Amino acid sequence: MADKRLAPGDPAPDFTLPDADGNQVSLAGLRGKVVLLTFLDPVCVTDCPLEAQEFRQAGVLLGPDARKVELVAVNLNPLYSSTAYTNAFDRQERLANVPNWLFLTGSPAQLRPIWKNYGVASEALPAGSMLGHSDAAFVIGPTGRLREELNFDPGPGTAATQSSFATELATAVQYGINTITVVYNDNAYGNSNRDQRERFGGREIGTELRNPDFVKFAEAFGADAVRLPRGADVGPAIRDALGNSRPSVIEVPMDRLPSPF
Repeated sequence: MADKRLAPGDPAPDFTLPDADGNQVSLAGLRGKVVLLTFLDPVCVTDCPLEAQEFRQAGVLLGPDARKVELVAVNLNPLYSSTAYTNAFDRQERLANVPNWLFLTGSPAQLRPIWKNYGVASEALPAGSMLGHSDAAFVIGPTGRLREELNFDPGPGTAATQSSFATELATAVQYGINTITVVYNDNAYGNSNRDQRERFGGREIGTELRNPDFVKFAEAFGADAVRLPRGADVGPAIRDALGNSRPSVIEVPMDRLPSPF
């Protein structure tokens, strides 16, 4: 962690890292633009894809002003630090063609001082389990000074709900927001489980999940819900959900997938 936590008005610590094409990008070189900086794990299957989509949506909402803003992510995974992983993440999250998006990476020796300077951290959990890491973003002004730190960690939910998704679903039902959630359910942290089996001699720990019945879970809040047959096309279900006046949850049971990398 950083020795001194950054505060609004502090100079944002500079760094230089290669982008997806191997071009060196420095924070100082982005002066004159607002920089929204975050730290992502390219093989994360929980928070990081959601945060990436929030960045992507921010770029859309900015419209013509997007040219004044750079959306920058720095790799937070010391085990998967090559551009093969960051590029695969960009393709998966449809970020590769976003003109003001940069997912920067480097060797662990290059990355660790940057993590320390920004007070973020990651931890490789035992036997290939999920990587534990910070969820934060930083708004850096055109002069290179920190404007604000944003915390993307939604927390563990309340004792009653036991999950942040439950809280968000309850809010959507309460205000009639027709959100659509597609749950691809393999009852595991699939990527981490595959890594354990392939890289650790089949030893598995902490990656199998006992998931709830997502249809009953959603219906308990007053949301619409459907479970599709294994491998079914989700398109028709999404089109049906778009016509709803309340949130919808679509569960798709699935088998374990091969590595995308």
